[in-house]
Amino acid sequence: MSVPSSFGHYYPICSGNTATLTVNLTQGTFDWSNGATGTQTNVSNTGFYTIKNTQPNGCTAYSLPIEIEVITIDNTVSQSENKLIANMAGAS
Repeated sequence: MSVPSSFGHYYPICSGNTATLTVNLTQGTFDWSNGATGTQTNVSNTGFYTIKNTQPNGCTAYSLPIEIEVITIDNTVSQSENKLIANMAGAS
């Protein structure tokens, strides 16, 4: 999942997946709150992420935080639920 640089939003991701946070600037240095540097970072943990951009003239800007939440989906189906689904579909 690629997340745009319009920070200040909430993005859920499924457990085991990664979100790529990207900024669309090319000048200066980029320091992410998770310790990464550069115009993008991959995250797979719940948390708030920001980026600091330092321009060649020394001006510094910070993004609004983006919230990533890792969601775990329980997709287990018990045997009795399986049988019920099969019966509803016309199987025996």
